[in-house]
Amino acid sequence: MNKSIFMDPVTALSWEKNALERIKVDGQYRLLVWEPETSVMVLPTGPRWKMPPESTKQMNKFGWQVQYRQTGGSPVPQTSGVINLSMVYPWPKDNPLSMSGSYQLLIDILTQWLSHYCIQGETGEVEGAYCNGAYNFVVKEQKLIGTAQRISSNTNQQYFVLAHAFILFDADIPQLIKAVNHCYQSLNLTEVFDTSAMTSLTLLDPQLKGKKASLIENLESTTHAILKAHSQQQNT
Repeated sequence: MNKSIFMDPVTALSWEKNALERIKVDGQYRLLVWEPETSVMVLPTGPRWKMPPESTKQMNKFGWQVQYRQTGGSPVPQTSGVINLSMVYPWPKDNPLSMSGSYQLLIDILTQWLSHYCIQGETGEVEGAYCNGAYNFVVKEQKLIGTAQRISSNTNQQYFVLAHAFILFDADIPQLIKAVNHCYQSLNLTEVFDTSAMTSLTLLDPQLKGKKASLIENLESTTHAILKAHSQQQNT
C-alpha cells in the first residue's frame, strides 16, 4: 500500500502507467492517494483532444500545464485542493469482467469512505459539470467526484483494472471551471461548464477543512481493505 503524497501530477500519471505494467507481472494491487502540487490540465488521448502547440502555450500562460492520460472521457483540471485516488488491481478470474462491475467497486470504496463523514450520494450525470459521466459521485445534485478507468490484460488473459477518482476537497471551483472552459476554447469546442454544477467536501461540511490528513488516511485504509478482499477472490 502506497502512502499519500503531495506530488507533481506528471509523476502521479507515470506511477499509474508503471503500476499497470507491474501488476501484469506480480498480480499485486497498488494504490496511491495524491494531491497535485502544480496546476495541470489532464486530457484524454485521442485526436479530438490533441491540443495544437500554440494552444498549449496559451494554457501555459494561463498557468496550466497540459498532459495526457489513457483514461477519462474529457479534460480534468488537477490542482491543489483536489485529492486523487489511483489504484490498480486484478480482476478475479472466475468473475465475468464488466465495466459496470469495476466502476461499482470504485463507487463502493467512495461510498464507504464518505459514510464516515455522514455524506451520502448517488451516481449519475450532472448538467454543466466537467468530465461528466454516468459514474460521477453526486451529492445534492452537484458533482463531488469524477471517476474513470482502463482495463488491460496480460498474455494469460488475466484482466487488470486501472481506476482513479478525483475528489474535490477544498479546491477553488470557480478557478477550475475557468480553466476547463479556457481549455475547451483552446480546442475550438463549444461546451461551457458551470460552477453551480460542482461541489467540494468543505462546501458540504466546512468542519472538514482541518481534517485533510485524517480524511486521506481513512481513504487509504478503506481502499486497502476493499481491494484486499476483492483481490483475494481470485485465490478462492
